[in-house]
Amino acid sequence: MTTGLFLSRGGGTISAVLDVDALAARYDQAVTCRVVDSFYEADAQEELLALVKREGLKAVVLAGESVQSFEHTLSGPRFIEDLDAAGVPTTRISFANLAEHVAWAHSGEPAQAAVKARLLIDTALAKAARCHIGEEVLLTPRRAVLVIGGGRRGLAAAKQLLDLGLRVMVVDSAPEPAQWPDPGWMAVLADLRRSPSVDLWYGTRLVDVKGWCGGYETQLAGLHGADDLRVGGFVVCTDDPEVLGELQSLLQMDLDDAGLPRSPWTGSLTGKTHSPGVWFVPPTTESEPRQVAGATSGPVLALVGGLFKPELRHTILMSEVDAEVCGGCGTCVKTCAFHAASIDSQARLSHTDMLRCKGCGNCVTSCPTGARDLIAYPSRYVLDAIDLLASERPDPSEPAVLAAMCAGCGTPAANAAARDGLPMAYSANIMPLTIECGGAVDTQYVLHAFAKGFDGVALCVCRDNHCHHVVGNLDMERRLSLFRDVLRSRRINPERLRTVKVGCDDGEGFRSEMAEFTEDLRTYGPLGMRRSQ
Repeated sequence: MTTGLFLSRGGGTISAVLDVDALAARYDQAVTCRVVDSFYEADAQEELLALVKREGLKAVVLAGESVQSFEHTLSGPRFIEDLDAAGVPTTRISFANLAEHVAWAHSGEPAQAAVKARLLIDTALAKAARCHIGEEVLLTPRRAVLVIGGGRRGLAAAKQLLDLGLRVMVVDSAPEPAQWPDPGWMAVLADLRRSPSVDLWYGTRLVDVKGWCGGYETQLAGLHGADDLRVGGFVVCTDDPEVLGELQSLLQMDLDDAGLPRSPWTGSLTGKTHSPGVWFVPPTTESEPRQVAGATSGPVLALVGGLFKPELRHTILMSEVDAEVCGGCGTCVKTCAFHAASIDSQARLSHTDMLRCKGCGNCVTSCPTGARDLIAYPSRYVLDAIDLLASERPDPSEPAVLAAMCAGCGTPAANAAARDGLPMAYSANIMPLTIECGGAVDTQYVLHAFAKGFDGVALCVCRDNHCHHVVGNLDMERRLSLFRDVLRSRRINPERLRTVKVGCDDGEGFRSEMAEFTEDLRTYGPLGMRRSQ
């Protein structure tokens, strides 16, 4: 497989700490290398895309900015889509975060930063090689939108969507207000009611969702009965804590400590969620229709921009089933929070509903026969990554920690720790390894990390009731409570395994937890001594 390693100087921020050209020279004989000033420059993107086509590259490592910056900035997603269209499957595009995890976090330690950079690049190359190729689905987007919330923001969003030519359904769990105090809103409501392209359903709530941006299948329940709807996307315009709690699992939305929607990354566009098919309108103090429309226009236009594309391509990053190993026991069915697993009664094999599967990995760790694996984070890759990250210590005098971080909150919190501006706030020996969810943490990964020489393992996951996969972190905790006895039986202090619960923007929490854990490990001493502290 031909692989490309593309390195970014980060506009000078990365190259101020790392010799990026020397890094490229280290890999130049093994893979196709190219160094650019920034991945976000149009000329650089065109150069790299041309190289992919010319060399016929089938895997690419982007060593520079974080995956979150690609997912949640204006130009990042388009570049990834273009790489996919050029012949690189999205599961074979991996990232080495040389910005937050190296250059920003350890700017005063260039020698240690260089070692850590090499290890992260090696790990990213392993991911590009080991990840399975997911099935791709091409669909024509449905130009219909479900607006959740029938108040001012919901009506303003519905009016804008209608004016843009989309079919609109507005649902609100509360009954319709007896009267609207502002004549302006009465006019908006009248316009919506007169349109055959708009449905207003009060006393109704969303109870089920499956699918992807452009092609969702939904179920509503309310005073008018039950309805199955096909929509292209959602605009969330409610502050109802009960409704938002339901939407958190149905639409995988991030909620802040006040229970309100928030974007998953500080650099995100306003109202963005993890899915390009789900946007929210933040609360506003404005009350006039024209002013409220200003607050809703950003999320509405961002959603509509995707739905007006002639075609959308989705890579399905679901859980795979090995038919030769599956025993049809049904454990995966009991474990899945999204009802994506079922048992084929005739074949006695587990089946995955690709419309529902989120690729969280909870079923993988619960399977007693090892029949399941994740496309984007296969177990063979995770074990190889642990080997690579343990192969060298940036600082031989410090304890080595494997920081297994969920993609939802753990990795963004680690990124925020560096962006917040306190370099060297945690040891360069904190080795980051992103996994999809705490639910995907297999105890064999922890044992393997200790066997390879890590002095401690930190599992950085979402806080309770904030898990992006509903119960992933809770199921992880249940497994670990039993697993700690296994560590004791192997004369490993169970305190060397630590769970760190953080929010997606909690850089200070990540820093302080990592610093405290490192200090505790210094007290315990090297794991090779097998102390019983």
